[in-house]
Order: sequence, then structure tokens, then C-alpha cells
Amino acid sequence: MRAVVAPQRSHVLMRAVVALFVARAAAAQPATDSPPIPGGGDDPIRELTLDPGVVDTPRGLSIRGGAPIDTLSLIDGFRVPSLERIPGARSIVTHIGFEPVVLQTNGFGVEFGSGTSLVAVAPRRGTRDLAGDVELLTSGYASEAMGAVESGASQPYTSYLFGPVTADHARISVRSGLTELALPSIGALESMHPAFLDVHGLREIQYGKHWLVRGSAVGSFDLDHSWIARPTFSLAYATDRWSASIALSQLSVRTKIESGSELHLDIDETTWSVRPELKRTVPELAGLTNVVWQIGAQTDSTEYDLDIAWPFLPREGWPQATTPNPGDTSMRAKTSFWRHDLALWSAIAANLGPAIRAQIGVRIDGFGAFADRATYTSTQPRGSLDWRLRSDTQLRLSAGAYRRPPEQLDELLVLDTLHPERTTQLDITLAHRVHDGIDALVSTYYIDRSRLIMRERDGVLRNSGSGTSYGVEGTLIARREPWYARVATSLARSVRRDNPRAAERPFEFDQPFRLDALVSWKHDKWQLGARLRIASGLPYTPIVGTVYDSDNDYYEPLFSDRIYSERAPLQHRVDLRVDYAFVDDKRATLAAFIDLHNAYASRSELGYDYRFDYGERLPIYALPIFPFVGVRGTI
Repeated sequence: MRAVVAPQRSHVLMRAVVALFVARAAAAQPATDSPPIPGGGDDPIRELTLDPGVVDTPRGLSIRGGAPIDTLSLIDGFRVPSLERIPGARSIVTHIGFEPVVLQTNGFGVEFGSGTSLVAVAPRRGTRDLAGDVELLTSGYASEAMGAVESGASQPYTSYLFGPVTADHARISVRSGLTELALPSIGALESMHPAFLDVHGLREIQYGKHWLVRGSAVGSFDLDHSWIARPTFSLAYATDRWSASIALSQLSVRTKIESGSELHLDIDETTWSVRPELKRTVPELAGLTNVVWQIGAQTDSTEYDLDIAWPFLPREGWPQATTPNPGDTSMRAKTSFWRHDLALWSAIAANLGPAIRAQIGVRIDGFGAFADRATYTSTQPRGSLDWRLRSDTQLRLSAGAYRRPPEQLDELLVLDTLHPERTTQLDITLAHRVHDGIDALVSTYYIDRSRLIMRERDGVLRNSGSGTSYGVEGTLIARREPWYARVATSLARSVRRDNPRAAERPFEFDQPFRLDALVSWKHDKWQLGARLRIASGLPYTPIVGTVYDSDNDYYEPLFSDRIYSERAPLQHRVDLRVDYAFVDDKRATLAAFIDLHNAYASRSELGYDYRFDYGERLPIYALPIFPFVGVRGTI
């Protein structure tokens, strides 16, 4: 597991911001201090594939045998459908616009729900009185420009409304691209969007010693009339013993896609969220020390406006043709409705001894309240135990129950017949300092899944599926100037049953073996890096025949009854990266880089496509040598 947490201010108020809810998990991990990652295209979300539990798929990131929809994506502590504009394409997250990404692969605390793993981001905080950043990135198929400006008041001043202001910083960043496309991990060159605009902004004002006001906004806009926007406002108060906060946020998602004269998706989703939290810290209580108790709640009220005529969406266990039937409108609806979700949680953490800290909590979710439909209530206990075995060795045990409510587009159309999916996780992680500058991390996990929402042979969604995922992950990190090296590997297995009577089969994105090795060398103004990736191919379902649809002049593929019974060959590739700093001092920086994907032009088969009549199978290869070139400056 890899956890990267944004740097924190010393003031106690900052405990409430920038995803600090996962800091306790990061405490069990060795620091990574990763250099620029070859093959990531300077995209923070794509760089998460360095973690041994993360698999990059055509539908997004699959983490520890979970579907991409099982990963909870957060911006400033509030859910968004995805951090990827299109799965496999460049994400809406940038290095100059956001704090470092937080990745939590082994579950998380009771503060959040609706997922089994977590990816959290927050807009980057301003720390300078006046500064700017700029970055230009281009390749043979995509170009984009990014810029950021920040300002602040380093000296205290007085606000007429709230009194003395001890800190006031603001930062806004903008990114615009001329072309958007899938990255080499998907193996496609088709342009996804002709242009896009991303905007990220944050302002923080600290009043005196106790009050912090924070406002942020993240938006991503495509010129095909699709967008996502998430503004958030929070107010926090803290003393040495008490802290309280309330956050208000609004999510707007607009999706509009048309294909031919029949197929279209026109979706408007607007969510209003309120999140109050209260925390109490006691130095000593009943023999326990550093006792922290917290309680919180969140309400989400969402209005949906749907106008759709589309084939069934891709879903685990439901193989589909690569090109949809132009006359297939199996998923058709024109409706508007509201959905209301409520969550309550509480947790307590304390030191049981000088070397042992425990946390236990419970989360209660009430999913999907409607005027004419029932609310499903789910109780989810979770806990963890951190044990410092020696000064250089720490053991972490964590277990918990998690729920994912029906919230995907096809699930929203039949909400009254579906229940939340259930997941129980158990994780054991051992972190050890082998030697000065050398850290090792070993994790083993078991995940049980039940009531999985499956599309059965009659095309109806039901909570009939079940499955298990288990595996072992290991990471070794070595730092010795001017060298940095990291080796991560995993052995894993993930299986599913479509219904209680069905045979066990592989999960759609089951990847039994992965090896990822990174080495970097830095000297003076130069930094060189290389990355080797070796991984098992993903499963697929063979096509055994076709049916011709004369009305639409379309060949409908017939898939084998043995779902995901075949597997693509072993995948391998090497990525290279070179960075050079022209200027690097306290006043300004100017650097350039080239990120070379698939440096030896590996012909690994990622999957398969077919001729229009499915008479011939055509392999989808990894892209040939694929460069990203960028320039970044700061003043």
C-alpha cells in the first residue's frame, strides 16, 4: 500500500483539512519521497499505478480486486463520480493545482463510506505572498497548458467583520488542453475531446488562534457540453482539547453524448452536502492516553434529471461488443427524481500502552430515501490496531465493513429493487526499517464481497453476486544520494460468482502477478529515471459466433458461457524520464522534462478487437514509443 499525505501546517486547525483523515494510516508506512515517475505523463492519478494494489483498466483504476466504481474519489473530503475525465485519459488532477494525492488501498475510517478504497485530493494551498507557476505539456497527440497564481498576507491585519486575521492565502490554477486522448495503458489513439478547461481554486483565512475559514472550487469543463464542478465552503474552530467544523458543498455533473440518430445520454446531477464534525482530545482517561473521540454526520440530497436511450453500460460479468448496436436502446428513460442519503459516525482512538494504539468506530448509512421508496440502513463497524514492535518495526491490523449503494446510471433506474453491496476487509501490514535509507513494507489482505449487483442473463440487475479477493503485496524502497530505487510486487487472486448456483470465475480485472521497479539518479541539474513494468494479462471472454441484425446492419457477437475464461498474454514495458533544471533557486525555477513511454516499443497484447463481422480477431497492442515533453517554471 502507498499513502502520500499533503504537508500540514503546525496550527491545530489544519487537522481538519487536506485529507488528514488518513494520516494515521500513513504513519504505518515508510516515507516514499518519490522522484518524478516515468510513464506517468506527469499525471498524479496515472502515477498511482506504481502501487502494487492498483491496476489500470479501460474503465478506471481497479484496487485490490474491486471494480473501479468501488473506489471512493474525494475532492476536499466530498465525493465526486471520478477524478478521471474519461477512464484511461488524463485526469482532472495536476501537480501544480493540487496537493499530493492520498491513496488508501486497505479501507479507511468511519468518516467516509460508499466504497472500499479511497483516492483523495485537495486544491493546493497558497503559502507565498505573491507567486506563479506555469507548465506546458505536449506529445504527438495531446497538448495542454497550465498556470497558477497565488497571493497572501504575511503580516496580520484586522477584518472589520471578524477581527484580527493572522493568515490569508489564496491560489487559483487553470489548465486548458487542445486535445484529449487515452494514455498508452489503454492502447488507443482515438481523440476523446477536442478541448477542455480545468479550474482549481482555494482561499484560507485564519482568524486569531481558533478560527479557520476555507473556500475551494474544482471544475472541469469539456467543449462537448459536459462538465463537473465541486465548490466547498468550511468553517472550523479548534482549541487544544476541542475542535469542530462544518462544511457545505455542492456537486454539479453534466453529461451529454450523442451517437447516431437514436443513441443519446443527457444527464444532469446536482448534489447538496452538509458535513458537521466534532472532536474531543483528552490526554489521559481510565488508564488510556491521548484519547481522541470524534462524531460526525453528513447529508447528501441529489436531484437527477435523466434523458437516456443507450445500450446497457459496461459492467463486471457482462461482456459487451466494442462497438454498440446503433439500434440498441435497452436502457431508456426520461425522468427526474430526488435521492437523500444520511450518514452518522463515531470513533474513539487511544494509546493502550507506550507502543500500542487502537481505534474503533461505527458508521451508519441510510441510503436512498424517496417519497415512495424505502431507505436501506447499513451499520458498518471498523477498527485498527497499530503496534510498534521495535523502534524500526511497526505492525498494523485493520478490519471493517463497507457498503456501496446503487448509484451508477443503470442502477438508478431500478433503485427500488436493489440493495447496497457488502464488503468485509481484513488487512495486516508490517513496516520495517531494514537499514538507514532502506524501508520494507509487506501487506496481506482478505476481502469478502456479497450482494454484488450483477446483470443476469435476462438483462435484469439483481444483488445475486459474491466474490473474494486476497493477496500479498511487498514494497522495498532504498534512498542513497544520488540514487533512489523502489521495487513493488504483488501476488493476488480475485474471483466472482454471478449467483449462488453459478461456478466460480475470475474477476474481470484479476491480475495474479505484478512487478514494478523504479530507479532514479539525480546529479546537479539532471535527473534520470527508468521504470520496468511486468504484469499478468487481464481476463476476457471469447466470442463464439455472431447474429446479423439486418434492421441496423450490425453483427451482434455471441459470447462464450465461460465468462473471462481466457487471458491476454504477459504484459511488459520500460518507461524512461529525463528532467533538467535550467534555473533552481529561491526566487525562481525553470525545468524541462521528457517522459518516454514504452521505450523499447514492446508489442504486449493488452486485449483484442474484432473486424466488423467478428470474423477476425485483432490484437490491441501497447502504443509504440510515446513521448511527453513538458516545461515547468515558478516565479
